[in-house]
Amino acid sequence: MNDNTERDSLVSTTTTANGSPNPEFNRLAVDDSRQFGMAQPAPMFRSAWNMGAGEETDLNPRQVLAVFFRRWKIMLATFLTVVLSVAAYTFTTTPIYQAEALVELEQSNGSQLGNFDAAMPFLTEMMGANQQVSQDTEAVIIRSSTVQDAAVLRLAPQQRKSVDPTFVTVATLPHTNLLKISAKNSNPKTAATHANAVCDAYIDRSLKKARGQVGVATDYVRDQLVIVRRDLDRARTALRQFKEKNNTVDPGAESLDMIKRLGDIESELKMARAEYAGQMAQAAKYAAMSRGMASNIESASTIIVPQYVTDLRARLSQLELERGQLLVTYQPTSRKVRDIDRQIAAVRQQLRKPIKRETQISRQDPNPVRMSIIQKQAEAEGMILAAGARSQALQQASNTLRGQLGQLPGRQARLSQLMSDLTTEEQTYALLSEKHQTLKLSENARQANAEVIEKAKVPIDPIKPRKLINLSLAIVMGLVLAVLLAAVVERLDDRVHSGEEASDITQLPVLAYVPLVEGERDKMLVSTATQNPLLREAFRMLRTNISFMAIDAPIRSMVVTSTQPGEGKSISSVNLAITAAQGGEQVILVDCDLRRPSLHRIFDLTNKVGFTSVVSGASSLEDALQQTNVPNLRVLTSGPVPPDSFALLKSRAGRACFQQLAEAADFVVLDTPPALVMTDAQLVASVSDAVLFVVSTKEASKRDVARTRDLLTQTGASVLGILFNKMSAGGGGYYGYYKYQNYSHYFDSQEPSEDDEHEPTAAIEEAHGSSNGNKKA
Repeated sequence: MNDNTERDSLVSTTTTANGSPNPEFNRLAVDDSRQFGMAQPAPMFRSAWNMGAGEETDLNPRQVLAVFFRRWKIMLATFLTVVLSVAAYTFTTTPIYQAEALVELEQSNGSQLGNFDAAMPFLTEMMGANQQVSQDTEAVIIRSSTVQDAAVLRLAPQQRKSVDPTFVTVATLPHTNLLKISAKNSNPKTAATHANAVCDAYIDRSLKKARGQVGVATDYVRDQLVIVRRDLDRARTALRQFKEKNNTVDPGAESLDMIKRLGDIESELKMARAEYAGQMAQAAKYAAMSRGMASNIESASTIIVPQYVTDLRARLSQLELERGQLLVTYQPTSRKVRDIDRQIAAVRQQLRKPIKRETQISRQDPNPVRMSIIQKQAEAEGMILAAGARSQALQQASNTLRGQLGQLPGRQARLSQLMSDLTTEEQTYALLSEKHQTLKLSENARQANAEVIEKAKVPIDPIKPRKLINLSLAIVMGLVLAVLLAAVVERLDDRVHSGEEASDITQLPVLAYVPLVEGERDKMLVSTATQNPLLREAFRMLRTNISFMAIDAPIRSMVVTSTQPGEGKSISSVNLAITAAQGGEQVILVDCDLRRPSLHRIFDLTNKVGFTSVVSGASSLEDALQQTNVPNLRVLTSGPVPPDSFALLKSRAGRACFQQLAEAADFVVLDTPPALVMTDAQLVASVSDAVLFVVSTKEASKRDVARTRDLLTQTGASVLGILFNKMSAGGGGYYGYYKYQNYSHYFDSQEPSEDDEHEPTAAIEEAHGSSNGNKKA
């Protein structure tokens, strides 16, 4: 198919049979323009970066990529700052090593003293029998300054300076009786040594505490043993001296039996008094300890003891009195006395069980250690009552037997008394000697309530800084912060960066993307010898798209305006007019910027006569038009500056002048002031066929573009589309990214021919038909 046949086919598809626009053609035109690089209306979506609340958007990879190209410096700087900062911290921070040791706690710690518990129950409390060990309590003890200072003293002098007790942590392992002791240090060997030293210091303290509990009882028994030994010596001396002086013999069998019973009672009386004194000491110690502890309860002084405890204490006192009365008549080994002893032992066992007490004031989170001490204090007070009752009963029994012995003859009574005292002291001394030996053996056999099951080993890798993790997190954080910062900057940036944004704001299609041309003004014109091929093709595309968008109603006059000065609307007007003239159309370029005219300087023309001269009647249109060095292109400069440009443009003469211009050429390009700055553009747009909105990339603000579009549409003007100007490589749109460079190489390798320059306009002429019959030379 030849070129003419293709053009005929193209023109035949633009309209339907009744002359209305063919929608199928419009769809095909859009598809073809995308295929061949022609700019068409951008999809109606907002950038993902600039989406407002409640707005929906399609995630366009091109827009995201455009933001990346625009903000890559900020993103790269943010990413490098985060990564390098973390890397500097990671590689300059002194590494910290952590060594860990495991300690196992014993569930109970106590010893069996056999029958001695029944004889002196307070010793059981002093030795800590059946004492439950709390993991939390032991953890606090390990972290205490006492253990930590002792651990530091175990280290070498050069290691002591580098350790910090605050770097020691103790963790309880759930559902076990294990403690994990950790020590941190910049030296891995010191960390392991410190952890092991803490374990050793804790074990030593535990051992001393365990042995110290027995030591208290041992010291008490030893002191009592010294006293009893002294009393025993005095009793033996007194008996010997009495026998020597009176030359007496041993008393009879009845007296001996009474003496033996009195000795047993006196021995038990001494033990009861010792128990009473010991329980008093224990109660005082527990009271002092409870007063020095912190408590979370509202009232810690008022404790209501349950009634059953009171009953048990009364029962114990009654049994002690009954036992004392029986001892007057029976031996301690008799059946009745043994029955009473069993009952007393049973009551004592019940009193040792945990007492459930009630308080007058409700408490929250009570201190368990303090409550345990109060429990022991209450138990000690109960034992004090029992020991007092026991002493009282034994004292009464002793007094009774002494009274009976006093009824014997004088020397026999005195001899019986001395023998009774000696028997009492011997029995007491024998009992104390036996228990003293037992306590010594128990003290030496005592073990600590904890054991190190795994010593700390020298760590190989530091726990911080973790280089790989830190760098990985730095990379992720750097990327996230870079993206967030780019999004924030993009959100705050009110400039238009791409044609898609301009189309989205104005709801207008982008008719062409004009590349950024830097340098002298001649390089910005499509007619000069140093023309840019991309610049030439952009305005060819612009003229072709304008023609395709108005097939049935050809556009004879077009206003070119922008939002603010400096966006390139005048150069765009010139290049559009030159492109149309090079296509064979008779074109008139009018400078309607009456306050700041510029077209006469661009074409090096005089501005003494121009548009204002024609409107004022000082000159005719034909005389005011000036021919340029571009064939088919004439320029009507602004002329002398009027006092009121708005009134001049609004006058009947002004409207008539615009009508004359439309009839005098095939295509009239009207260069107006920026629409947002002056109302002249709105006025001229109301009498023209269409408006071309020039938007400069990175110079026009989104707010101004939207406002300008509203101002133009309010006048009833037909805003045809957008000319996206000063498009740089990587700025998005048709010339965005890598395409800019690719197409520039294409144009560098193929110079356009003369036929190519006139081909687009030829198709337009055939599409217009008779509308182009009134061309003027």
